[in-house]
Amino acid sequence: MSDVAERGPGSWWLRKAPKLMPGARSRAMGPGERPVMPRGTQPPSISQPGRDGQPPMGPSYYGPPTNTAAGGPSGAPNRNPVEPIDPYGWNTGLESQYRETRPDTPPGVIRDVDIGTNFFSPFQPILPFAPLTGNYAREWDYPVGVNLDYQPKRFALMSQLRLMSQSWGLLRSVIETRKDQLLTVPWEIQAKGGGGGGGAAAKRIKEFLHRPDKKRRFTQWARLLLEDLFVIDAPAIYVWRNEGGKGIEGVHALEVVDGATILPLVDDAGRIPDWPSPAYQQIIKGLPSINLTERELLYRPMRPRPELPLYGYSPVEQLYLEVTEGIRRTLYQVNFWTEGSMPELVITVPDPWTPQQIAMFQSSFDALTGGNAALKSRVRFVPGGMKPFDIKNANGEALKSDYDEWLARLVCYTFSVSPQPFVKEMNRATAQVSVEVAEEEGTLALQTWFKDEVMDPLIQDVLGAEDLEFVWQPKASVDPLQQAQVAEIYLKAAVRSINEVREEIGEERVADGDALLIYTAKGAVALEDVLRPPEADTGAKKEPEHAEAQA
Repeated sequence: MSDVAERGPGSWWLRKAPKLMPGARSRAMGPGERPVMPRGTQPPSISQPGRDGQPPMGPSYYGPPTNTAAGGPSGAPNRNPVEPIDPYGWNTGLESQYRETRPDTPPGVIRDVDIGTNFFSPFQPILPFAPLTGNYAREWDYPVGVNLDYQPKRFALMSQLRLMSQSWGLLRSVIETRKDQLLTVPWEIQAKGGGGGGGAAAKRIKEFLHRPDKKRRFTQWARLLLEDLFVIDAPAIYVWRNEGGKGIEGVHALEVVDGATILPLVDDAGRIPDWPSPAYQQIIKGLPSINLTERELLYRPMRPRPELPLYGYSPVEQLYLEVTEGIRRTLYQVNFWTEGSMPELVITVPDPWTPQQIAMFQSSFDALTGGNAALKSRVRFVPGGMKPFDIKNANGEALKSDYDEWLARLVCYTFSVSPQPFVKEMNRATAQVSVEVAEEEGTLALQTWFKDEVMDPLIQDVLGAEDLEFVWQPKASVDPLQQAQVAEIYLKAAVRSINEVREEIGEERVADGDALLIYTAKGAVALEDVLRPPEADTGAKKEPEHAEAQA
């Protein structure tokens, strides 16, 4: 039976494949190339001395030699018994998780494609060109040598996005409004699963987050993070650890770093490398400065894309063309007032006047009225035959059009902010609904990202409090009537105590006001009395307490 006809596990191509992968190249090796070794073998030790007793690539590549007694070939000194420096990972001794063939590797042929008996067959697929030791699916089709490109075009785009966000007042005001909306929502640290409380551990973490970087308060710290989120979608937090400590004791500060200096690295599968491999590099002055692991740096884009999962897709980048157009329209409007030559009024002069006469009359008229508000209101006599003409758009009325309003609506929609301040007036009810809907839709998504991607990983993974979580609290209503109605509902349902409500409205606490109460038709009942189980009935009639005294 031929190899092609044989089907089932261990197809012909799997048995033929090792023959296509010789142990070493048959042709001459080029500069910088390494021999392809058979599977399961190791390359020759690079710590063996080369010519004149020195390592093959020079002493500086592997570190300075030691002053031990001579014992190597040709009397060369022995080196320290440590792993030689190998920055390219050829002899690290670490086994790649992608080296072995994946357990569910399919055969190279389709069982139900029979070229010999079927007509107009779809044919068998082309055999994959990837070797058997690298056939895991890649997360994305990254460029060859992507980790070597420490100045990607993305960095230049980030600088441009930042400049754009600072050049258009409408866009900047929307970004700052979005920050304000999120950071005015109260938050708490409590036990996971809605257990509430959290005890001393929750209190300690909340005190730590009061100044996460030991310099700025939480609100200022969060604003730095949100700035990189909205503009370049590259928020990054560096975990500054203490020596030898664990949990919250092992963390000195959580510092927000410039996301435009962080270069994400990838492994063979296109993923961020796992610890302890370097996962990121910080680029300072155009050169790689330090390596960072995924435990040292929290790099949390909100909107990654399948074709480029390393970076996010910020709202400013989504509006790239519209923001560019808005900036150009703003510059045009500024130039209209600073460099424009269109007067508000033009007056014709009699036909016989020469240009010199017109210039003399213009100069005398300007000198008489220019800068003198009192003379402007007086009657002026001019030669006959002069007729005034109003100039259309001389006062800039046509500078603002419906297209400007559309740009404002688009920017506000992208950031989930109400466009009411930037558009024509609408009725009060519609405007109020628009503000509430826009704020609710945008804040909910932003709160989810801030909790799941930033605060919970910091609390549970970095600070070591696995049983605690970050929770957003209901935002207090600005309307006093609505705030009072919510407080009344919470009081009657035993959700909050009297003192808790009094503290929210700025009143002093009262005695015995900490108990949770349920209000019935007969009055208030303590919640603990309602939840207390009834006493068991023993069947014996209980005698009155004074019966013994009467006897």
